[in-house]
Amino acid sequence: MAARRSADAGGADDPFTKHPTFESLDSKITQTRQLTKAAKASLTELSALMERQELATAEFAKKLAKLQPQEQNPTVSAALAKLARELELVGRLGESGGLRGCASSLDALGSSAAEANGRLKAWDGAMKERKRAQKELANSKGSFGTAGQTRALSAAHDKVQNSNKALDETAQHFENERSKVLQSALSDAVYRNIEYHAKALELWSGMYAPCNGIVAGDMMEYLAPTRGGDEFKAQRRGEAAVSAPVPVTTAVAEAEDSSDSDS
Repeated sequence: MAARRSADAGGADDPFTKHPTFESLDSKITQTRQLTKAAKASLTELSALMERQELATAEFAKKLAKLQPQEQNPTVSAALAKLARELELVGRLGESGGLRGCASSLDALGSSAAEANGRLKAWDGAMKERKRAQKELANSKGSFGTAGQTRALSAAHDKVQNSNKALDETAQHFENERSKVLQSALSDAVYRNIEYHAKALELWSGMYAPCNGIVAGDMMEYLAPTRGGDEFKAQRRGEAAVSAPVPVTTAVAEAEDSSDSDS
């Protein structure tokens, strides 16, 4: 009769009192679903952003490669050539697909949550059924006899205890799977971002020197091909000689020669 009195009183040892693991697992499943949804959405967005950046970088490289042969300033031409080569490599890093894979790997987390939730609901249903059966047995007015009723109640109690143990095992299994999936997906996402930015930083750093080395050229030299080439250059040198100031020593010598010749 002890089992019956315990069940009727609903005390601390009542096997039909809501098991603490039930509430904990139910809360963790809800939290996991929210985390999965947020992580997948963010990783998918980052992947799309990285893909757009890769495409834009590759397109920039194509435009620079097309314009570079037309550049007359040698320092600008060198910078454009370097940029075109390196930007093409940046555009081919291709880590956006890896981030999409990380987002997809979180689907396993959703599957684990769904499985745990199914077991949780099954446990809850079984618990309610056993509680109903025990109450019916407890209200049987001793139809099975005191000894038989006690044994039946004891058996029901044992079944509930076994269900509680199975629930604990389900909760631990879910926690193990949850941690494993999160560790794999999140660390992989972080590593791929580190790898992408490290490679991109190396390539971008190599572009700095030629860009920083751009200096203004001689515009007249750039016009030479359209104005007679070497002849134009020679004319420019001649003009420069005529327009150059006459040194003082040269002027004095010329004046002395002229004086001697007059005398």
